[in-house]
Amino acid sequence: MKRILTLLSLPLLLSLVSFFAIDQAREKADAEAITKVVTDYTRAFYEAKPELLKTALHKDLSKFGFYRPAGAADYSPMPMTYDQALALAAELNKEGALGDNLTQKVTILDQLDKTAAVKLEAAWGFDYIHLGKFDGQWKMLQVIWQSHPK
Repeated sequence: MKRILTLLSLPLLLSLVSFFAIDQAREKADAEAITKVVTDYTRAFYEAKPELLKTALHKDLSKFGFYRPAGAADYSPMPMTYDQALALAAELNKEGALGDNLTQKVTILDQLDKTAAVKLEAAWGFDYIHLGKFDGQWKMLQVIWQSHPK
């Protein structure tokens, strides 16, 4: 009887192991895709290549920032749409306005099969990004950011 139970439970065990391996592979592939989207977003601004944003951003992007101009004591609000982000990417660092410290640190805070939350540390400050998976492609849907604090 023990032998029969063992033989019957073996396919179930193999199925579970296979399921978890496939799930881990999907999670890893999604994490790589999420990181690439955020990296392309950053590169678009650093390299003045707005075409990179066309694959990284969802058309319904909602971006809001707290920007502090050089020498200013207070932050200024800076809402932005998809089209405004494309325009800014084309101009922001065209003349090297961001300087030489073009850092980029992408941290995935949470990741599910259709949504993810990411923190980006960049030359301009910190972005908190929500992404969604649309038709198999990760897209940035919401961004809230601020300039570096004093």
